Amino acid sequence: MTERVQVYKRIENGTLGLGVRVVNDNATLADLLRVWEPLSDSPEVAKKYASGSDSCKGCLNNCCNSAFVIPDMICFKAICAETGLSSAESLVRWFDQASLHAGILRLRYGPCVFLNDRLCQIYPQRSLICRFYLCTDLLGETEEMIYSVVITGIAALYHFLEQEGLLMAGTGLTGYDRSMLKLIDEYRQHPGMQEFLTADSYHQVSLMPYL
Repeated sequence: MTERVQVYKRIENGTLGLGVRVVNDNATLADLLRVWEPLSDSPEVAKKYASGSDSCKGCLNNCCNSAFVIPDMICFKAICAETGLSSAESLVRWFDQASLHAGILRLRYGPCVFLNDRLCQIYPQRSLICRFYLCTDLLGETEEMIYSVVITGIAALYHFLEQEGLLMAGTGLTGYDRSMLKLIDEYRQHPGMQEFLTADSYHQVSLMPYL
């Protein structure tokens, strides 16, 4: 099968960077993830913070130990389905409560709440932030596309939870929190947000709005 998304490398601003190109108008987010996720353990992709190898498996500098994770809409629905918890129950069980009361979404942090013995307990349902994180140099256009996809998915979750009456603006916001909410508000207008709200999987999210 010919991949709808291709990975390549190119020198940009004097640095070898990793990029992706969409070669089929019908490409979906699932197509992008299919070629992207194996890169975490590919020896052909240098990892800046890898401890002893170019594989994320067994890395002692495990990024999950200091995770700042905001789930996207599809990830959130998948976690709810996997754990059998409602949206409201999931917010209480898995999310940082002080942040939530201020109207900010983020999973409980330190080591990630889903990390056990350095292994992710919800790996098939993990968020886009986790799926895309790669400690290597990315080409500018690729970094921008990935960033836009992730923030759009997060904006969709904010919108959904607000509509359900489960998330509302609070007090005690830091400057960083206010910047985050401003960014989320900007992406509510993104043409790809509606797909995140209605999709049950990444196969149903087109890449075209992000190109």
